[in-house]
Amino acid sequence: MSYVIITDAAADLDADVAKQAGIKILPMSYSLNKNMRIFSGNMLPEEYMDFYYAQRHGDFTKTTQLAEENFISAFKPYLKKGESILYISLSSGLSDTFDAALSAKKKLLKEFPDCDIKVVDSLSATGGMGVFVERAIRNREEGRTLEDNYNYLSMMSGHVHIWFYVQDLNYLKRGGRISGVTAFFGTVLNVKPVLRVDHQGKLVNYKNARGSGSARDIIFELFKEHYDGGDDVIYIVDADSRNEANDLADLVSRFNPRGEIRRHTLSPIIGAHTGPGMVAICHAGKKSK
Repeated sequence: MSYVIITDAAADLDADVAKQAGIKILPMSYSLNKNMRIFSGNMLPEEYMDFYYAQRHGDFTKTTQLAEENFISAFKPYLKKGESILYISLSSGLSDTFDAALSAKKKLLKEFPDCDIKVVDSLSATGGMGVFVERAIRNREEGRTLEDNYNYLSMMSGHVHIWFYVQDLNYLKRGGRISGVTAFFGTVLNVKPVLRVDHQGKLVNYKNARGSGSARDIIFELFKEHYDGGDDVIYIVDADSRNEANDLADLVSRFNPRGEIRRHTLSPIIGAHTGPGMVAICHAGKKSK
């Protein structure tokens, strides 16, 4: 039985890859001040720039997560055609999206018992989800069944890493990741927190760096430590910090000239919580501890 691969707009998946493989991306909503907007997985470069420009000038941003009803309406057209579904979800450690998808699956399979829905908790986000989806595409092209692909991706969860740093500590303070005092003194002292998504799919502070250059060097060293030389793509994502991200891409390219680097701008879905200036490297590698 054929199956379609679906992910959500929290994944910074290369647009050409998505188009060529027929990947379906579930739109997610975000707000800029009081204006609610829909993000469908990609925007024009100037639209990304407008979003981060607005953040830099004080506009408040937030997101609304997908609900069970969103999945039912998105999945049902494929099930009606007799197609099964492989859905790769934003980390359960960052959102309730995964649980909403499971709830929708339970209801839908009562109506469509001859189809199947596999829901993968990526324990990841942004370009890490891009790594997952590209591996799912390759597995399907190699003839893996839905069950085999699901099992492979489930085992892969602990092997995908996201290392990143941010410029504006107030976004992390607003999300409860750091205290107001830490944000204040960190800003005064030019501290750039280096963070990661851990093996539970949760955002944790790894260490603090003095300045962006030091933070970039730290995430590059973390990449080298955890990269296993595999042939999966490497995503380098930035929130309107193109020059810094390009510098990181150059370091990665010199370290691994045969690696395939995807450059992507951070989606508003994740960018609403990290703020402008974030730089991340996302890759498969050694299992997280």
